[in-house]
Amino acid sequence: MLQERIPLVQAKIQTLIAQWQTQTGQTLPDIQVRFDLRGRCAGWAGSRGGRYFMRFNTDMMQNAAWDHLIGDTVPHELAHIICFVQGTDRGHGRAWARMCRQLGGSGERCHSEAVTYAKGQTYVYTTSTGRTIHLSSIKHKKIQQGASYTGRMGLGRIDSRCAYHLLGQTVQPVTRVTPPLAAPRVVSGSRAAQVRAWIVQGLTQAQVYQLCRSQLAQTDAQARQYWRTESAKVLRA
Repeated sequence: MLQERIPLVQAKIQTLIAQWQTQTGQTLPDIQVRFDLRGRCAGWAGSRGGRYFMRFNTDMMQNAAWDHLIGDTVPHELAHIICFVQGTDRGHGRAWARMCRQLGGSGERCHSEAVTYAKGQTYVYTTSTGRTIHLSSIKHKKIQQGASYTGRMGLGRIDSRCAYHLLGQTVQPVTRVTPPLAAPRVVSGSRAAQVRAWIVQGLTQAQVYQLCRSQLAQTDAQARQYWRTESAKVLRA
């Protein structure tokens, strides 16, 4: 399937370039097109050493996200290249959005397509903030061995304590009875040792934040930093 769709992406790029050059009378430099992108990003555009390139997600080219990739990701990334060449926009600003829509894209900076990995199994994790994310079998294995990740834009934390299931697996609703939380354990020593003791006790991130503020007189930023540092130590222990 991948080998059949690579020429379709290349043809779509050439068609959009030809249309843009006809409309504007301008010429674009050569663009290297690569099919080696993995993870949650559908496409990537950039320049290096004066040469421009676009990369596309090979997993998304082989699943239900294909329609989005060919219809929106291609004009999205080409709009970046045009803006780079013209020096009008280095990100997802107004100039880029206008160019993206002119090429037939939506002008949205992020996609909402769920990643399904073409190789291996795809795992659906529930993060610390209740959001779900698709992860490859390689990243799943690393997490179960003790690695942890913190997502951006409110995605939350992902570690071995997070619930997960295989993509496509039927998940039965479970009624959980939460036992009363034991009194927060107080230990002698540094603030770091105290935060680590709370994490080991099983307190949630929100509970640790609250105790950091009320008992250790920490700011929100300090509480977040202590949580990140000490929970990483607990996972490595």
